[in-house]
Amino acid sequence: MNKVSDLKDLYRLMPGWVHIHRSKDLSLLSMNKQMQDDLCITDEELPHLRRNFLEKYLNNKSYNKIEHALYNLTCDGILEKVISYFSCYLYNDDFYRWYLTSSRFNRADGIILSLTFPIEKVFHNPEILVELLESEDFNRDRLVSLYNLTFKEKEILKYLSNGYSDSEIGAMLMLSPVIVKDHEENISKKLQSNGNADIIKLYNTICA
Repeated sequence: MNKVSDLKDLYRLMPGWVHIHRSKDLSLLSMNKQMQDDLCITDEELPHLRRNFLEKYLNNKSYNKIEHALYNLTCDGILEKVISYFSCYLYNDDFYRWYLTSSRFNRADGIILSLTFPIEKVFHNPEILVELLESEDFNRDRLVSLYNLTFKEKEILKYLSNGYSDSEIGAMLMLSPVIVKDHEENISKKLQSNGNADIIKLYNTICA
């Protein structure tokens, strides 16, 4: 990629919001039309929002957490790493709305490319999710980890929540019960869980 404008034809076709920020100061470089319309930003306003976009449109808690997460992303030596996080944007100049964002740092070009969706497009029970996100003592990282499970892990978790045994799950997915158990242990680690009962409860709360 030689310049941000090279991406514009591509991200006009993307669902949700696509936004690009300069990595060194998180200033806004570009956003797609869908994001601009949802945030009620005119073409005239857009050039003046470069420096303070995140501060203006994120609530304070979201801004502080996202600033820290993106800083860590740019400092991490892992290439092609993608992080996901929840954010609360001022929507339609009227109220704050929760979103899930995935961001990738392009070290060669010094940019952070992000794709953002409203949570109701990603999770089945957005009302319950909003209550959890706005609870002071809830660990949001568990929800991000749930979203970031592999396809196979999500399949296994779905069957677990429906009461199937490891042997039954293995038969349906053509895996040995031992492999199924290994997947369950990986799921528990990712969700910072104490066992299957805990992860099933979280899954049923958000995804059932």
